[in-house]
Amino acid sequence: MTASIQTKEQMGKLINTMASDHNGRAYLLSNNAKTLEKLLNIAKMEASDSHLRQNLFGVLQKLSLRRECQSIMIRNGWVGYLLALLEDVESLSEYSIEYSSALLMNLCLRTQGKKVCAQNPSKSLKILLELIEHDNVQVNIIID
Repeated sequence: MTASIQTKEQMGKLINTMASDHNGRAYLLSNNAKTLEKLLNIAKMEASDSHLRQNLFGVLQKLSLRRECQSIMIRNGWVGYLLALLEDVESLSEYSIEYSSALLMNLCLRTQGKKVCAQNPSKSLKILLELIEHDNVQVNIIID
């Protein structure tokens, strides 16, 4: 593992830890929406289920507790991205499944998020049914 990859993974862990606290989320978002949009882009660029992407899913799920962040994520196509990602849960870690499904549910609390899911109801329903039947109890709780 190169130093660059290790540095990125450690930075992801740090940001995830910061996002776990109200003051940390406020700090991360103090630069308007620029930080959030950078985090969204970095997470999408990660091709595999790396530790960096896992931590970024954790960060994004925690930031999605804020209405403004939900709107930005929905506008940036994250409902569709998460649905596509969750189509293949076999390629994801338990952490990624847990946090990406929680993020999807947070985004679907908004009317616009529900509308995106409703654009392809059979795909959305299939994914949600698979998550309900998933072995991870945390995922079952999120979906139920």
